[in-house]
Amino acid sequence: MKAFNAPGRRSKIFDQFLAGYVQRGNRNLAFGSAISRIEVQRWRWNYVVDPNDPRFGWVTDIYPVDVAAKALPPR
Repeated sequence: MKAFNAPGRRSKIFDQFLAGYVQRGNRNLAFGSAISRIEVQRWRWNYVVDPNDPRFGWVTDIYPVDVAAKALPPR
């Protein structure tokens, strides 16, 4: 995924996608507090070497997004 390829740089398109995803989820929220932060994780699992890994691999990278401070541009 290209969002993980440039460390320290943000992907504007990916941030907009995640903001839209969270806004849609918050719109359909029945109860509880709204989603304000989302984190996309990249995992690595060497299934050939360790197919019975109880953790199913390990996190190699994260892409955190604070969507409360961002708004989607109007269409």
